Order: sequence, then C-alpha cells, then structure tokens
Amino acid sequence: RQLIDHTDSDRRDAIVSDTLRLVDEPTLNRFDIEARATIKDPAARFKLSRGGPHFEAELLWTAAIAAQNPDQRDAVIERLRRQLRQESSDAGETEALARACVAVQAHSLVVELSVSPNVNFRKAACVLWSGDSQPDPTLGDFLSNDPHIGVRATLAHTLAGNPIHGPRFEAIHHRLRTDPSAMVRRQCTDS
Repeated sequence: RQLIDHTDSDRRDAIVSDTLRLVDEPTLNRFDIEARATIKDPAARFKLSRGGPHFEAELLWTAAIAAQNPDQRDAVIERLRRQLRQESSDAGETEALARACVAVQAHSLVVELSVSPNVNFRKAACVLWSGDSQPDPTLGDFLSNDPHIGVRATLAHTLAGNPIHGPRFEAIHHRLRTDPSAMVRRQCTDS
C-alpha cells in the first residue's frame, strides 16, 4: 500500500483487478485462512505476515487505495458493503475495512457505517460525513450524540480540519465544543 502512489496507472489497474479477484475467489481465501491457521512452522508468522482471518479486508484496503476510476471504486464499494454485512468482531479486520471505506471515499456507505455497533465503522462514518459535498445535518447530529468518546472526538477532529458552515450545522459544532469529554472539546480546536 505504501508504494501505490509511486506506481504507474497500468500497474495500479492490475493491483485492483488482482486483489478484487482474490476477494471474490472463495476457494483461495478459504485455503489461505486454513493454511495460515494450521501451519506448524514457528517462523510462519514472519513469513506469512499479517493476513490470517482478515486477509480479505487487507486486500480490500489495498484495492481501495489503488482504485483510480469510478468503476474501480464502485467495485470496491460493492465488496465493502458485503463485508460490512458480515459483522466481524476481529479488530484488525474492522480497522482495515474502515480504512478502506475512507480510502475509496465510500460516501454511499455512511448510513450503514454510522449505525454499526463497531466503533471503527462509526469513526469512518464521521470522516466520510464531514468530507461529503452535501452532508446531511441529521446524520451529523446523530454522530455527535454517539455514546463512544472516540467517535465524537473523530467527528470533532474532522470538522476542525474541514469545517462545515451554516445554520443547520451550528448545533453539531456547539454540542462538540461543549461535550462532557475534554478530549472531544480539545479536538474541536487542535486541528
């Protein structure tokens, strides 16, 4: 993922198509996960790196970063939507999926992400909502009332870096500036 910005367009296209093919191929994924789980080599964790049960999520994150055109982005978003509906409890997997949503600018998934029980997904919803060209103030109000401090802090941080003005958004800004958590209040001014 670190080198994608330094690759040419044709290679990025190949990265997207290859990673999506691996996500779509259940036999390869099932074999890979089973092989990683049962391997006896003590150095396997270094040889096989991170993959494991969240290999598909890592692939989607890579495809999201490499996607260059609307068709590729739509293909990644379609697969992300499928993964989000599976509701994983693995922290590494949910973090990779959340980062993929942000990387591919999956604004169409904001509502699904914001009502998820997973904190990483709700944080991704905050980033996507604040970066939307026409954010829905009702959704922003919902996110600013989230029970998790980290979600509210993420919203405050993204709004401080990318302010949304207008009378419909003043209540959201006020709620975050007067939040009971000092961390949330600090994020309103730190960016």
